Amino acid sequence: MAQFPKSARKPSVTESESIKEQFVKYDKDRDGALNPAEFVGMMRMLGIHLPDKDCLALLSECDVNKSGKVELAEYMESYYTILQVAEQEECRVIQELSATSTFTRAEIEAMHANFKRISKTHHDDGLIDKTEFTAMMLNGNVASWNAFLLDGLFRMFDADKSGGITFEEFVKCLSLYNNKAKQAGDDKDRLLYSIYDVDGDKLLSVQDVSCVLADCFKSNNLFFEQSYTDELVLATFKAAGLGPNDKMTFEQYKLALYGPGGPPK
Repeated sequence: MAQFPKSARKPSVTESESIKEQFVKYDKDRDGALNPAEFVGMMRMLGIHLPDKDCLALLSECDVNKSGKVELAEYMESYYTILQVAEQEECRVIQELSATSTFTRAEIEAMHANFKRISKTHHDDGLIDKTEFTAMMLNGNVASWNAFLLDGLFRMFDADKSGGITFEEFVKCLSLYNNKAKQAGDDKDRLLYSIYDVDGDKLLSVQDVSCVLADCFKSNNLFFEQSYTDELVLATFKAAGLGPNDKMTFEQYKLALYGPGGPPK
């Protein structure tokens, strides 16, 4: 279980007022204390994505009177210890992402600042939810009618399918998509495969692929009859040895994409 060195720093009188305001924001049920769910939520908002057991271990250290909750006085006493954990976690994530991608540290830090800005526009929880992601993409000139494409892109970033994108997922997805990952394997193909998996069953149907492909065409100002798109998808399925009612596995997707020889070396 993780260990959390206690910070000797204490809030000033001026800082105390701001910290009290933050505490009220985290105290969802307004009972004057942070229960385990609220405490874990607070840590997520601070960008601390440790396992729940480690979050609860920190709660236990902050919970001086062992009530099972962190009261305001205890939160004030532990405030800089919690911030210290947040800073350590941020450094760990940035170091890991620097080691697994060719993004520079400066690029990752700039992405982190942008991520924090986006992640608080709807819910200030340290994650980019679907509403925030959609707004980000619309600001990037993806049309609002591109529902299937927007959903697919969100699935692509939300690797663990939790409904929220962490900073690690955000950067790892960008590194794969932009060929910045140091050891990608077939991860990029899996990433793109997930865009087409509309119903989330890890298989591609003709309807799945047709819906997303039609949106992709429109987003590039290519307007075809739906029948043309359907024919194109059916031909792709046929090339992989599949009929119109069959579903395509990831391996069959790669076969259709690259042929029997596989991806170029």
